[in-house]
Amino acid sequence: MPRRAAAGKPPTYSFVEVPDAAKRPPLGDSMVEVPATRQRWLGMKDELKGLCDEAVRRRALKLLSRGARPRTALASAGAPLYEAYIADRLDLDDPLDGLVVRHRVTGWLQGFVTRTTFTTWTPHFMWDSRHHAAGLKGLVGSGRKLDSGVARGRSGGGALPPPPRAGGAGADRKRACKVTAPPTNDPHLLPGESLAEALERQPREGDWRTTGIVWPQVAEVSLLAALGCGDWLLGVILEELSRDPRYEFCVVASTPGAATFYERHGFVRVGAIARYLDPEVDDVESTAAPAKPWQAYRHWAWGDERRESLRDNHGEPSYMMARRVRPRTGDDLRAANAVLRQRDERMSRPRPRVQPSQNPAPAPSYSSPDYFVPPPTSYQAPRSPSPSPPPPPARKPAAKPAARKPNPPRAAKPSSKPVQPPRAAKPASYKPAAKPAAKPAAYKPAAKPSAKPAAKPSAKPAKRKTPAAKPSAPLKKKPRAKVSNAKPPRRQAALAAKDALLDDARRGKT
Repeated sequence: MPRRAAAGKPPTYSFVEVPDAAKRPPLGDSMVEVPATRQRWLGMKDELKGLCDEAVRRRALKLLSRGARPRTALASAGAPLYEAYIADRLDLDDPLDGLVVRHRVTGWLQGFVTRTTFTTWTPHFMWDSRHHAAGLKGLVGSGRKLDSGVARGRSGGGALPPPPRAGGAGADRKRACKVTAPPTNDPHLLPGESLAEALERQPREGDWRTTGIVWPQVAEVSLLAALGCGDWLLGVILEELSRDPRYEFCVVASTPGAATFYERHGFVRVGAIARYLDPEVDDVESTAAPAKPWQAYRHWAWGDERRESLRDNHGEPSYMMARRVRPRTGDDLRAANAVLRQRDERMSRPRPRVQPSQNPAPAPSYSSPDYFVPPPTSYQAPRSPSPSPPPPPARKPAAKPAARKPNPPRAAKPSSKPVQPPRAAKPASYKPAAKPAAKPAAYKPAAKPSAKPAAKPSAKPAKRKTPAAKPSAPLKKKPRAKVSNAKPPRRQAALAAKDALLDDARRGKT
C-alpha cells in the first residue's frame, strides 16, 4: 500500500536533556495531548523515533548501574524500534488512537502510546501456545508468566502429561513456571480453555494483500515508549479498552526485555505461529497450504516474504502477549476513575510551544561507543511557574558598616519619691565620740604540765642475728651395712655403758 506523505521535522532539542516524567504526583509538570489526525502523528515520527532510542539507552544504563555487563545490558534492554516500522504503523493502523505526554514548559516529548485493532498480514496464522514452533516450551521454568495451556501436552488433543508422583525424590519440588491464566468460570472462556484457544475462536475478516485480516474484538497496543510515565500511559489505555464494548482482548508484540513491564499489567505470554508463502513454489492466489512448515510468528511481516527478508527486516520472532479486558468493579473502579480524571485534568492544559535545547547535539547511535555515557545530571528542565514558589530576590552586596557614634547621655528618669532637702554641713570642729574600748577577756592561768613524764617510745627489740649457715659438706654415701649376726647398735651401746659402770664401781669412784 502507498504510504501517506508526511512533512516531519527533526526535533530541535536533544533527548539526552529531556527529564523523566514525575511519578508522585503522577506526571507532575507534564501535560497530555491527544492527536486528532493521522497527519499530526506522522509529523511527530522523528520525535517518536528519538524517544524510543533514548528510552532503550536509559534502560541499558540502569542495568549497567546494577552491575550488568554491556553485552547483557544491551540484550536485556532490547533494540530500539526501526523508523520504517514506526512509519508503517502510523500510516496503516486503523483506527489510530493514543496519547502523548509533553513537558508543560518546554514542550519536549516524554512519552507516547498508540492503540488500534489487531491486524495480521499473512493468510495462515494461528494462536497456539502448545505448538513446538511457538517457543513457549523452552520458557517453562524460566519464571515468565505463560499461558495456562503450555503444559497440557501436544497441540491437537495430545495426551496429557502424567500426574506428579505422590512420594519419592522430587515429589515436593515446586515448578518455577508461573501459570497465571488458569481455567476459570469466565463466560468468554470455555471450561479448561487457555487464552490462546479463546483468541483463536475470535472472528476475523479481510484480505491479507489489501486491508489485512482484521480481528474486530481484539485490540493491540501498537507503539509505546516513555521516560518515567510508561505505567501511567498503559494503565490509561487499558482502562479505555475495558470501557469500549467492541473489544474483549488486548494483545501486544513485546520484546523479552519489556516482558516484565507488561506482566505487571496482567499480560501473559501466548503462542502465535504462521506459515509464509514462497513465491517461487506456492501459488499466491491459491488458498492451498504453503510448502513452508509452521514457524514462529513475526508481527507485521507480509505473508509472501522470503526467509532472508524475515531475518534481516524483522529479526527474532515476536514475543506475543495477551490479556482479557473487562469492566472494573469495586475498588478497581474507583482507582480507574481517578486515573481518567488525571488524564482529563492534564488534557485541559494548553499545549506548549516546543523550545530548542541549550545543546541540541544528536543522541548517540545504538552502535556508537558513547551509547553508554549517562545523561548530564546537573541539567534540569525549567519547571512551571504556577506550582513552584517564586525565586528569591537577588542579594545586594553588603555595604561597609559606618563608624559607630558614641551614645548621647541618657536623661535622668523622673523619680516618684518626694524630694528631701539636703542635709546641713557638719562643723569642722566636730569629732564623733570615741567608741568605748572593748572589755578585756577574763584571765585564765596556763595549765600546769602534768608530773607524769611522757612515755618514751619503746625501743624495738634488736633483731636476733642468726649465724650464717656454713656450707654443708657434701653428703657421703654410706656404705651398705653387711649382714652379720652382731647385735643391734643400740643394744651394744647399753651393754658398753653397763660395763663402764661396773668398772668404776670396782675402782671406788662410785
